[in-house]
Amino acid sequence: MTAELIEIVQYVISTSVSLFWSPVLCLRVLQYHHDHLVSGHFCINKTLVLIHRDYVWPNLCSSVTDYCRSCTTCSHSKSKCHKPYGLLQQLPVPVHPWDSISMDFIEQLLPSSNSFTAILVVVDRFTKQSIFIPTHDTITSAQLEELFVIHVFSKHGVPCHVTSDRGSEFISHFFRSLGKTLDIKLYFTSGYCYNSISTCTISFFFPYYYFWNNMPQTHVLSIFIILHT
Repeated sequence: MTAELIEIVQYVISTSVSLFWSPVLCLRVLQYHHDHLVSGHFCINKTLVLIHRDYVWPNLCSSVTDYCRSCTTCSHSKSKCHKPYGLLQQLPVPVHPWDSISMDFIEQLLPSSNSFTAILVVVDRFTKQSIFIPTHDTITSAQLEELFVIHVFSKHGVPCHVTSDRGSEFISHFFRSLGKTLDIKLYFTSGYCYNSISTCTISFFFPYYYFWNNMPQTHVLSIFIILHT
């Protein structure tokens, strides 16, 4: 930073006048209102109030939030205000076939002859039987409910437990309402957990790895339809 720019910053800070918007000046203002000895590393809301008294620039709230969250002093010295993280809970043990199932998507595949680009994998946790349902990456919760009724409910009845990840299709209000109506308990796996539903999906998908590498990928989904219908 040149001496002339330092003088401009000092003048802006001392006179409490916003002359113009500049990323360098915004950073200096953030440092002065958060890292300074007089500031005392306030939280996001207090820092935002202090800056709002004299300055304003585009995306001010997001700039203050990102800066305060990236402060190493605050992250090392301040305690967390949220509730402590809970312990991992064991999934219920299934008592008969199709009593407890797991669902997950394999997405971003090459389009098949029917323009399918994803696979919905449904695994019975008791017998380890799996169902591969071709679908699309842009599937909605209503379409997921339709696939569930056609391929699972109509053939195996209503399961007691459904385990899935926290995808938008599974945590939507529509899918939760379906589970409540059919008296299905929904379990959602924790993020970044090794023993998650994605690991289970990969393990069931692995036997078809040979076909995936040695055949055109446009025919793989067609093979799944033949094997699992």
